[in-house]
Amino acid sequence: MTHQWYSSCKYRSISAVFALFSGRYTAGVDLLPFTGLRAIGEVFQTPAVQAVVPLIVPREELVRANAWDQFLQSGALMLGPVLGAVI
Repeated sequence: MTHQWYSSCKYRSISAVFALFSGRYTAGVDLLPFTGLRAIGEVFQTPAVQAVVPLIVPREELVRANAWDQFLQSGALMLGPVLGAVI
């Protein structure tokens, strides 16, 4: 019933918002608390990991280690959503 109602609306973005807040579609709403917790955790994790790198890497290799760290983080940010969509 929900899918027929959604696809028959002229303004799909407005109908999607209405469906989300009216309780007709709740799959995304169930994940909001976990997304918030993940964001809060990331606020503390990212600076902590970046602060540890100078402690474990020799000074002459610090630039290279930071470059690899940023490269891997960027790759994870690009490939994570793609892999999530595939799975």
